[in-house]
Amino acid sequence: MRFWRFIEPATARIVRITRARAASATNTTNDGHHLLTYLRPTPIDELFLFLNHLAAGLSLRELTLRFDIHCSTVSRIIATWTNFLNVLGAVCLWMTPAAVRTCLPPEFSRYQDTQVVIDCNELYCQTPRAGFTV
Repeated sequence: MRFWRFIEPATARIVRITRARAASATNTTNDGHHLLTYLRPTPIDELFLFLNHLAAGLSLRELTLRFDIHCSTVSRIIATWTNFLNVLGAVCLWMTPAAVRTCLPPEFSRYQDTQVVIDCNELYCQTPRAGFTV
C-alpha cells in the first residue's frame, strides 16, 4: 500500500495505450436489454493485475478469466503500466547527500559518503547434524 500511496497522485496523468470507452457507457435496446457495458478497472486494480502478471507469470488468458475483462483490455493495461512504471523509474527518489548526513545516526559519523542505509537482520537457526533423520 505504501507504493500505491506513492504513485497514486501520478496515476491521473497515465498515458494510456488506447483510449478506453467511458466506464458508464451502457447501450440498451428498445426492449430494455443491455447490449454492452464497458467497465475499466480502477487504477489500483490495474496495478494489481500488472503485478500479478509480473510476479506470478500469469498469461493474458488467465488474467482475462480472473479479472473478468477482455483479453485486449488486459494487454493494454499491461502495456500502459509497463510504460508508466518505466517513466516513473527515471524519477530520482534519493535524498540529497546533505539531507542524508543530517539524518545519519552518530554511529555513521565515520562514513560521510553514506547515501542509503539498508536494514539488515541476522537470524540464527538450528540445523540438524549430518545423519539426523526424522
